[in-house]
Amino acid sequence: MTVAHSPSFSTPIPYVSYWTDLGNTTGTLTMRFGRLDSGSLVASGSTSEVPCPKNTGWGDHDRMYVAYDNTPSATLERPLTDSTGGACVSGNPQHVSLVSKVP
Repeated sequence: MTVAHSPSFSTPIPYVSYWTDLGNTTGTLTMRFGRLDSGSLVASGSTSEVPCPKNTGWGDHDRMYVAYDNTPSATLERPLTDSTGGACVSGNPQHVSLVSKVP
């Protein structure tokens, strides 16, 4: 979770990013961004991957932050350990991906 400060909003906005299977059984997980408005979660934006089945540690240390906070160019940045498809070799992620979203 992180808090974005932007001249577009009168108050700071808390955001959370999280992985979900969205109810599917294909093994695909989708990263969602959620804005917390008045106690409600407003989900938006996404990227998907099929985690490597041999790796139980993918995504454990992923964190979201705000780049250019408190400016009109503020963006939510979420680096993630990418273990999808060809990146999965013996259960080890091979690279890091970055997902950006405008708050």
